[in-house]
Amino acid sequence: MSRSFFRFLAAGTVNTAAGVSIMFVLYHLADFSYYAATFSGNTAGLFISYYLNRCFTFRSNAPVFSSIVRFFITGVLCYFAAYSIAEKAAELLFFARTETMAMLMGACLYTLLNYAGQKWFVFKAANT
Repeated sequence: MSRSFFRFLAAGTVNTAAGVSIMFVLYHLADFSYYAATFSGNTAGLFISYYLNRCFTFRSNAPVFSSIVRFFITGVLCYFAAYSIAEKAAELLFFARTETMAMLMGACLYTLLNYAGQKWFVFKAANT
């Protein structure tokens, strides 16, 4: 495994903890819908993630504007793919719609998809 993957996991621990915490608070305490809670939590995590991954994970010199655009495109695509797949997978695996399990599964899938997108699309010029 590459060093960038381990740095990505470290940065991801910070932004995932923040994003998932927001997601669960909004869903369980503020009565947000599944998609409103997951989207809000992941949006907050994305802002943290961009900074950490640009500076720490990939140590990128890519132009800020183009990398921000690519970063958010990647984040949105990964969000819809991961949480849509996880919602259906939770229904199949648990024989009912289990949104909390779908959120956890979605967070894992999102992490893997997002790493690939950032490494090979967003910060590709400065991969280490």
